[in-house]
Amino acid sequence: MNTMINLGIPSKGRLRKDILKVFEKNKLKIISERGERDLLGSIKNFPEIKILYLHAREIIDRLADGSLDIGFSGYDLLRESETNTQKKINVIKKYKFGIATLVVAVPDVFIDVQTCADLEEISFEFKDKKKRSLRVGTKYPNLTREFLFA
Repeated sequence: MNTMINLGIPSKGRLRKDILKVFEKNKLKIISERGERDLLGSIKNFPEIKILYLHAREIIDRLADGSLDIGFSGYDLLRESETNTQKKINVIKKYKFGIATLVVAVPDVFIDVQTCADLEEISFEFKDKKKRSLRVGTKYPNLTREFLFA
């Protein structure tokens, strides 16, 4: 029985480049007819594996819905996804690349804010004076909430 294995790789960025290096290091030649613009690929001598180049966030969704069998994506994207999605995905290996740094930045007018404890203190003052909470801009609301309220 010849079953096709669908493997997701990020379609662009640093994560894609680092993942492709993992394949090279393991002497697995990826074939993409149109180069970096291709949406599909394969691995030489492994016709049963189909590579799909997808957005890193889509890889998480497709692993969860079963349309991908294996995928490479950011652990932060997995952690940011819904709990139901996280429960459907088994992390086999974590690579030591693509590591992101969390940065908490505040406007220059917050001259007394040097730590998260300072930020917490100023948020109470802000709420008393402005009658609303401080707003936080982030691409990762769940991870940010977890970080700030840990």
